[in-house]
Amino acid sequence: MHTEKTRMGKISYINASPVYYGLDNGLLPPWLEMVPDVPSALNRQIMEGGIIISPISAAFYAMNHRDLMLLPDLSISCRGRVMSVILASRYPIEELSGRTVRLTRDSASAAAFLK
Repeated sequence: MHTEKTRMGKISYINASPVYYGLDNGLLPPWLEMVPDVPSALNRQIMEGGIIISPISAAFYAMNHRDLMLLPDLSISCRGRVMSVILASRYPIEELSGRTVRLTRDSASAAAFLK
């Protein structure tokens, strides 16, 4: 009998929690193992074969569309303004031109939104 579980990526951000509520509360099938991590790590793991199912960013899919398959009509998205990206600075945004701005590697989407 084959007992290896299917490894599925899980975005480890609080705003993604509602997506996983059922799986986190008793509906996870015994053949499925959740692998929580930040989006950039999930992107890497799906390309390396560490997980075989995962949410990925639209930009990552566009860059790797020949190697990935999308599930239709399924996304974590919003309509309107994205309010989950924060820019913290000692300077007003108007004075950041020419200054170094450090971005997290955890979310390529958040970095793109900020840019």
